Amino acid sequence: MTPERSANIDRVLSHRQPDLAVVMEDIEDPH
Repeated sequence: MTPERSANIDRVLSHRQPDLAVVMEDIEDPH
């Protein structure tokens, strides 16, 4: 894997992290 690809993946994951956190909260929400 090239450094450029690794950096791109890290950037995508960092952008997605808030979305994943919201999804997890929705799943755990009782209602």
